[in-house]
Amino acid sequence: MPSQSLDRRGDALYLIDDTGKPWRVHDAHFTGGKPHRVPLGDRRANTRYFVAQDGVKMAYTFGKDARRDLSVETRSAQPRGAEFLGAPFDTRDRF
Repeated sequence: MPSQSLDRRGDALYLIDDTGKPWRVHDAHFTGGKPHRVPLGDRRANTRYFVAQDGVKMAYTFGKDARRDLSVETRSAQPRGAEFLGAPFDTRDRF
């Protein structure tokens, strides 16, 4: 079985899952009823989004002492703790 990996494309970071599917990674500070994008790994981030090219979106909520680093181990564990969000995400300009 293939292992998970990270793929950096310019400023974008993708987690490649065990099936080979790429998920774009975004960090955000959720406040005022909506997410505000912050740089990857930023301490202010309280949510990490994983967005697939087909629009499927998952969100991981950081706990108080959760790691925000960019290691494969940390990123690989987070999708397992993430929740699928209802509607597909419009990825035309974001993937």
